[in-house]
Amino acid sequence: MGHSALEDRGVEISCLVLKVTEHTETESSMDSEGHWTSTTRTSYDHRLGCPAGGPEHLDAASRLAKEGESLAVVHDPEGKVSPRAAGDVHGWGLRTAAAVAVGAAVLLGLAGGIGEAYRKRRRRPRGPTAR
Repeated sequence: MGHSALEDRGVEISCLVLKVTEHTETESSMDSEGHWTSTTRTSYDHRLGCPAGGPEHLDAASRLAKEGESLAVVHDPEGKVSPRAAGDVHGWGLRTAAAVAVGAAVLLGLAGGIGEAYRKRRRRPRGPTAR
């Protein structure tokens, strides 16, 4: 629900990253044969300085920006969904659409150029011409 709610009603704002705190958690468990397995998870708490009404922090699986940098954040004005980095909410869709459009334009240009070269070659007489 969170992702779609942010796409529907989320507000994108620019926030200043005040501090980034790394948290590491390790969970260990034993299987039925007595072997231990450990899983380590790292998360990053980004303390933010946002305009009034914006979030105070954003948790992520990776460091999104360094202290003192600006970070585009999408937050729910109703406060029901945790904020996310703007690129996580809608960036890939826009980037993919732009990449597809550029790729299509390049392919159409190449196809047009190849077609024109073929037509020019067919119009050119072959071999020596009689006078």
